[in-house]
Amino acid sequence: MIQLPIRRISILVIACSTILLNSLMAQNPVVDSLQEVIKLEIADSLKFIAYKDLAWHYRRIHLDSAMMYNDLALENLQSMGSEPALADINYQYGLINRYKGEFDLSAEYYQKVLDFRIQSGDSIGIAKVNYALAVVKSQAKEFDSGVEYGLKSLEYLNY
Repeated sequence: MIQLPIRRISILVIACSTILLNSLMAQNPVVDSLQEVIKLEIADSLKFIAYKDLAWHYRRIHLDSAMMYNDLALENLQSMGSEPALADINYQYGLINRYKGEFDLSAEYYQKVLDFRIQSGDSIGIAKVNYALAVVKSQAKEFDSGVEYGLKSLEYLNY
């Protein structure tokens, strides 16, 4: 049996992971198209959508990339100043942080979105964010709070 030093094994694992990630994303025509769109000189609103969609596509396979594209969407959004779009970005921050296991930070972002959705009177949006809070609270083992948010979500769906 060949004995490889741990450092070489680590480098090998990282290299294989990088190759796998690149091959997965290279085979996704939506991601390829969005990456071409962000290279173009286009309106901020279109670039914002492309960054936001890239963050969405990366959210389950490469969290650092998802966070980077969400940050770029936020930077792009600052020139537009749209509160509904900011709520979308905060929702994605909540989602990305939930996937990272950072449940408290995720809940903070979801709460910002919930406040906006309540202020705007968006019943479906309120239900969606309450459901997201139910999931993150349950994952954080705050089951009573999770059930509470889940029930609130159902209330808004029965408007």
